[in-house]
This record gives sequence, C-alpha cells and structure tokens, in this order.
Amino acid sequence: MFKPDSFILRKTSTAIALIVQVFAVYLFFRGHNLPGGGFIAGVASAIGMLLLILANGKAMIPRLCPFDPLRLCGWGLAVAFLAGVPGLLVRHAYLAHFHYKDDDFPLIGSLYLGTPLLFDLGVFLTVVGVILKISFVLLDAIEGQPQAGEAAFHLPASADQELLERPPPASESKPVS
Repeated sequence: MFKPDSFILRKTSTAIALIVQVFAVYLFFRGHNLPGGGFIAGVASAIGMLLLILANGKAMIPRLCPFDPLRLCGWGLAVAFLAGVPGLLVRHAYLAHFHYKDDDFPLIGSLYLGTPLLFDLGVFLTVVGVILKISFVLLDAIEGQPQAGEAAFHLPASADQELLERPPPASESKPVS
C-alpha cells in the first residue's frame, strides 16, 4: 500500500498511542458510576492500535495482534457471559451485581471490585476485537485499490457512454482463446 512517509508521525505515534492506551484504562475503570466503561475504553484502545498500524505500516499488525481478532471477540463474549453466572449460583437473577470492597488494600488504599467490572472487561475485549477485525479487512481490501493521483474509474467521453470501471492491467487480462 502506497503512503507518503512521515518521519514525525512514525516517531510520535508510539507516544500518542501510549497516551491513548492510558486514557483507555482510565475510561475503563471509571465507567461503572460515571461515563466510560468497556465500550468506550475498547474504542479508544483500538484507535491507539490503529494509529500505530497506519503510521508504521501493516508490518506492525503481527506485533500488536499476533492472532485473529475474532478470537478476542470470542474471549470477550465468554467473559461477559461468565460475569452473569455468579448471580445464578446464589439463586439471584442472571447478571446480578456482586461487589468486593477493601478499605485497607496495600499500596492503593481502597479497592472496589465487582461483577460489573468483569462484564465491562468482556465488552472491552469484544469491541477491540471487532474494530481490529473490520480494520484489518478494510486494509486488505484497499491494498490493491488505486492510490492518490490515480483515477478509480474512466470518465465517459460523452453523455451516451456509461461509466466503466478501470480495465485490469495487461498482466491480469484474460488470455485470448
């Protein structure tokens, strides 16, 4: 895929992506009682990863996601599903919330965990997986497409001609029988 090489973007993308990932973690943990949570944290995290891929090329994909992102979706759905099981185990409704609070947790002070956080983790993993999979498919699809400065279609010479797609290059044309 042709792209103009931007030294500044390549060098700053790592720092920007790190800042975006830290912000995604912040959004993830504040999401239960305030705006945020698994969905928006997953979107922010995927944007940070896509920034690295767009700045450094497709060679960055195996480093960021060495497996198919649909596996991440599967794990996310499984975690979100399992977040509701504790309610069933104690004869409450599915997805009933259970919490653990420790006011004397070492180094942090107060620790507050619950099943909503587990559900948000499942949503986070699913959203990141879906966004990455869609982006990878789109990157593969545009790889063979015309780049900047190239026409995607031939324009008609007159009003009675139809708009035609670009003919395939000579190397891809069908052999004459």
